[in-house]
Amino acid sequence: MQKKLHFKGVWFLPNSESQYTGLLDFSPDNGARLELLGMLGKENQDDHRPELILGVTSDGKKITLFKCFRSNRGFHSNGIETSIYEAIFLFIGGHFLNMDELKFSQIDCQFKSFDFWLSIYGFSRIEYLKETKEIFVEYKQPLDLVFHLTEGIECAFQFSTYAPSYSKTSKAIVKQVCEISLSHNSKSLTGFEELFSMFETFEKFLTLSYFGKPIIKKLFLRTKTLSKKNEEYYKTVEIHFQTPSLNGKLHRRNHSNYFLFTFKIIQENFQEILSNWFNAKTKLEPTINGLTEAFSVREQLSEFKFLNLAHALETYHQRKEKENRGKASQTLFQKRLEALSNLIPPEIKFLLFKPSEKEFIENIKNSRNYYTHYSEEKEATALKGSDLFYLSERMKIFLVCLILKEIGFTDAEVVKTILRKGVFLFNHIIKYDEAKKYFQDW
Repeated sequence: MQKKLHFKGVWFLPNSESQYTGLLDFSPDNGARLELLGMLGKENQDDHRPELILGVTSDGKKITLFKCFRSNRGFHSNGIETSIYEAIFLFIGGHFLNMDELKFSQIDCQFKSFDFWLSIYGFSRIEYLKETKEIFVEYKQPLDLVFHLTEGIECAFQFSTYAPSYSKTSKAIVKQVCEISLSHNSKSLTGFEELFSMFETFEKFLTLSYFGKPIIKKLFLRTKTLSKKNEEYYKTVEIHFQTPSLNGKLHRRNHSNYFLFTFKIIQENFQEILSNWFNAKTKLEPTINGLTEAFSVREQLSEFKFLNLAHALETYHQRKEKENRGKASQTLFQKRLEALSNLIPPEIKFLLFKPSEKEFIENIKNSRNYYTHYSEEKEATALKGSDLFYLSERMKIFLVCLILKEIGFTDAEVVKTILRKGVFLFNHIIKYDEAKKYFQDW
């Protein structure tokens, strides 16, 4: 989980002998901010955007700031010059002199609640015998899982175990940790931005299955190298970057009901589904972005959330039409919605498209036309307030259904997923009393 960081040290540009003392502050909300006694670069550079800034902290850590820009400069009354730089990415654990050095073997990440989503545990026995005061723990670390995805990408679930190494203790903890590792099958070094894009794609897959943005616990870049004794090991660099503020408390996902789907549900077809997701991210990026943005908990005007979803639906149809016909036509928005509606199983349409399929589509069309142009003559037909909120929530589930089918869910699997999980995750849209009649068939 990204947290606030504070470093004192000296800072300099690659291949420069000039060094300046300064303070580096990082927070998930505001990103990295470096305040210097002095100024990097040339004095007459008002718009200074160094790609990389290096630092050595007072406790000896090597730091690299990537994608930097100067946000302020000034002079104190005593004549001391100051400057402030901000950076998109903060790397802890190494210096990189140029872009060619920003290459790594893999990117590894840990997410909060991922163990509940995965549900693979090595414990086969945990038993306390009251009579003899004995505790028995039997554990075997699970085998790593490796999946070969599209475009030579490899995704691995790698397990590690932390346990006491001595017996003279009053406390013993056995902890299993699973990291997601993303790399290229070729095992060659890969540029940071490509690796980070792979991470973001996987993160958005989890956003869909978590039905909310997952919280990052740790994020690392690793490079395979050889020691002086010719032994292979990984050199590790931490990554920190600005993430959207999470307003309010997210409920703890400690049960399968809190996920739209879990690994166990899709385990047999996981490699195909995840590969389809990476393909969809490439072909349908605006739609994927629009969908995952809809799960954001940051404050947003309801009109903007609605427009993002409307644009995502329209773009989905445009891209699929071009894929199937070789070109996209100037189809009316309502016709696009009607065509997409035909892809939704009838059980879901009955529960989702309220008050009726026809009115649902017309409400989307009319509201989209008004909030796009704010024409006074169309205002009366647009939904507002709570009505617009519920329309947007139904559109989100509409889009989820389309994406589930896109990545390999059958119609029956879509129905089962939406109706069963709907009564937990979005019961303000899918009502249990209406959906329960379908449960007896499963």
